[in-house]
Amino acid sequence: MDNLGDLGLQDQLLSARTELQSCKSMITELSSTVRTLQNDNEQLKAKLERLEIENASVKSLLLKQEGLNRGIESITESFTPPPPPSKPAASAKTLTLLSSVPSPHKPNGLTVFQPPNTNYIYSGGVTGEIYKHFYGLYSETGHRYPSSSSSNLLLCTVSSPVISLLEHSKTLYISTMDGSVYSYPPLNLLCKFKKFIVNMTVSKGGVIVASRDGVLKCLGGEGWEVKFSEGIECVASNDERCYVYTDGVEVKVLEGGVEVEGILLNERMFDTHQSFRVGWMEVGGEGGEVLACCTSKSRIILFSTSSRVQLTSLYSHVSEDYHVPRCFFDPTGTLVVGNSEDDVIYVWEAGGGDVRQRIAGEGDGHKGKVRDLKGGEGGVSLGWDGWIKVWGWV
Repeated sequence: MDNLGDLGLQDQLLSARTELQSCKSMITELSSTVRTLQNDNEQLKAKLERLEIENASVKSLLLKQEGLNRGIESITESFTPPPPPSKPAASAKTLTLLSSVPSPHKPNGLTVFQPPNTNYIYSGGVTGEIYKHFYGLYSETGHRYPSSSSSNLLLCTVSSPVISLLEHSKTLYISTMDGSVYSYPPLNLLCKFKKFIVNMTVSKGGVIVASRDGVLKCLGGEGWEVKFSEGIECVASNDERCYVYTDGVEVKVLEGGVEVEGILLNERMFDTHQSFRVGWMEVGGEGGEVLACCTSKSRIILFSTSSRVQLTSLYSHVSEDYHVPRCFFDPTGTLVVGNSEDDVIYVWEAGGGDVRQRIAGEGDGHKGKVRDLKGGEGGVSLGWDGWIKVWGWV
């Protein structure tokens, strides 16, 4: 009986040990779970702290943005922008002498050119020398005005009298009496025509050269060439069209080297026969839609380039058959400046044709024939009195 009782106790002890071991395993698992939960809790706390910090930063930025918005609204409400500066009326401007540069050309200069927004001009003469003239500049109101100081620099010499000069894309183009066209620097012969070059102009297609042998050639860009049956007297251009006068009563109009409808010079005012010649043309005016034709009969005729009708004529100056006429428009397109056979520079109102100024030798004008006259921001003139004069609208 005692043995049986011992066996029962042993079974109970074994069962208790098994249960105890199971409880220990459960406690171990629970401890591991608790530790995992504690770690997760710590991570959640850290995330919450970071979120709180970020939330505080966002709130601070929002407050700053609200403050900036209120400041901008306050400034916007209290600030009235000033009106844009009004362009001075053309009637308030006069062509004023800014600088006189002694001409180095002997016996005479033939042509002059001033690139826009520069402190130098070019000149060419009978003996083939090309000079670059520098003059001082100062700027007090945003505009450039030359001073009286100047210097002359001999650039190069060609073998024939210089007819025209033109700077385009930092290259100087030189045309001569023997039909040659050069570029500088360095001095390089670009092409040669059978007769002399009457003048050069710039279009969006490149530099356009007009020759007395009837050839009109575009250098660079589109590179086209047109041959007319008559010799070319003068040429002018804008970004879209080229205007060519050869002979007769019509100015030929080209677009990209292709001839389109021309402009009749004799409409309404003149007879059907040729009563004058056109020695120079300029495109300008308000909107750049006016063609000025300088004729040999003491008149400059203005035409509309869009409607091709005559607008008005400018009189009072003297122009003879062998006079070398020149003209240009002021930057507003409302005034026209031209030379005269009697050594005087005239300024006209383009709209009504009234003479605004007459600049003669007894004042700031030339005391000899005004051989060349070119425009720009102001203008430049070359006289056979030994002076090159720089002008501005003041």
